[in-house]
Amino acid sequence: MKSRHAYEEMLYTSFEMDDGVSELAAYERFGRRCGLHPYIKFSTLLGQNLKKGNSALLARLGEEAAAAREEQRNNVRKKGEEMGTKLLLPMMVMLGMVMLWIMLPAMSMFVGG
Repeated sequence: MKSRHAYEEMLYTSFEMDDGVSELAAYERFGRRCGLHPYIKFSTLLGQNLKKGNSALLARLGEEAAAAREEQRNNVRKKGEEMGTKLLLPMMVMLGMVMLWIMLPAMSMFVGG
């Protein structure tokens, strides 16, 4: 089964609010429990929206989503480059084996023939 930690934390936050914890405190606890920067930032944005009534919340959340997608894209690119580097040695070994496979019969013709 797929892990859904963030969803479970959101449910827990909802239950906290149902039990009488203030919305602001529940959001702050959510950010602390998750411990990851994007979720901390998300909870901070929600808290600021409650305090100030920020009308630009949707735009800020869109910006954060775009930044998260860009960061994920960069992480995938970095991992791809690392995998390419890790595959370099086995490819060189295979190239050497193919070169030997081609050169040994040719050399044996000159030596033995």
